[in-house]
Amino acid sequence: MYAGFKLASLLFKNYVFASFKITLLSFIAVIIILPLGVRSTLGHRPLNPALISFCNDPLANSLPLNSSYSAVYALAHLKQGKLSASDIYSFDNKENILFEGMDFSVKKNTAHPTSKCPLNQIITSNSPQKYNVVIVLKESLGADFVKSLGGLPLTPNLEQLKNEGWWFTNLYATGHRSIRGIEAVTASFPPSPLDSIVKLPRTESSYATLSRIYESYGYKTSFIYGGESHFDNMRNYFLENGMQEVIDQNDYKNPKFVASWGVSDEDLFLKAHEKFTQLKQNNENFFSVIFTSSFHDPFEIPEGKVKLPASIQTDEPRRLAAAMYADYDLGEFFKWAEKSNFDILTGLKTDDSYR
Repeated sequence: MYAGFKLASLLFKNYVFASFKITLLSFIAVIIILPLGVRSTLGHRPLNPALISFCNDPLANSLPLNSSYSAVYALAHLKQGKLSASDIYSFDNKENILFEGMDFSVKKNTAHPTSKCPLNQIITSNSPQKYNVVIVLKESLGADFVKSLGGLPLTPNLEQLKNEGWWFTNLYATGHRSIRGIEAVTASFPPSPLDSIVKLPRTESSYATLSRIYESYGYKTSFIYGGESHFDNMRNYFLENGMQEVIDQNDYKNPKFVASWGVSDEDLFLKAHEKFTQLKQNNENFFSVIFTSSFHDPFEIPEGKVKLPASIQTDEPRRLAAAMYADYDLGEFFKWAEKSNFDILTGLKTDDSYR
């Protein structure tokens, strides 16, 4: 302590106090710089662990992270998603909750049970062909914008596609955010009162996901997005659960249109088309999840692509025009896919409805 005191005395022996003006300017500079340091990036969103994920191995993805940052990040999110029983079940009494739970848990025996899982059903296809599989998650495009489902007549391409496949008229979402749709579609997880599995910290064991299944059959798997994939931990979730490649906004060269949430859905589907064309040329089967973003507030879309019908009077023309654009780019994608003869089985699903 004595040595430290002597050293400090020598260092500040000829110290001259700065003027009030210099002190004030320094204080303002510190106030401006400190938040940037906490944010750790000048990008659209602040730094988070998913930003540095680069492979399928959870351990390798954690190595670039600073240990101090990891500890502070974990402490900051320690109580996130934790709920007590009273928070979840306060709407009813214990007796009714237990009764409903027991009634819901009654299962019928399946036709072909196995010793490992009595509820497992093995369905064998009669077709020798291995089809490519693509799931398109459409941002916010719910029944409100589909005429045949009781909504506005804004999706003519979707109305045409329904006649070429299976059309579910009683399919309902129980979640209210995109990550709830992602966990339900890719991993069959129903939304719970806790955090989505997409945002949960990495674990040694992966979830049973569609991408894991198709990967085991030798398919090339990919998640294709037009925005920043580290948002909501999507990059981590997909890379560590069977997706061999994650394509996001950084992978687009000279996109036609860039909005707040990323490149336009047209650019997104063009990128997907390029990727699928390359895989077809290499004679490789593929499974891919395409996640759109153009139909999201503030509804920024390229000009001149769609026009609202004169019969529709609304106080929200931007929103309805974005709904039409979401249908327009979907139609374009199917035209490209049909011409390229990709042999694709495509599933269309909205992630959530507009809120």
